[in-house]
Amino acid sequence: MTAQRFPLQSVAGNPEDRRYFLRRAEDELERAQAAGHPEVVRSHYVMAERYLDRVYGSQHQGSED
Repeated sequence: MTAQRFPLQSVAGNPEDRRYFLRRAEDELERAQAAGHPEVVRSHYVMAERYLDRVYGSQHQGSED
C-alpha cells in the first residue's frame, strides 16, 4: 500500500508555523525511536518527513516513492 503524496507548500514565511511543524517532526522522530514494530517506526519517520516538507518545501515534488 503506497501513500498518496500531495504537493505541499513551505511555511517558511511564518515563524510560528515553522516552529509548530519542526516540533511535530521532532515528536515523530522521538516516537519512531521508541517504537518496537518496524511498520510503526516507518510510519513515524514518514510523518516526520511530511512535517519537515512543510517547513523546508517538498524535495519529492513530481516524483513517486
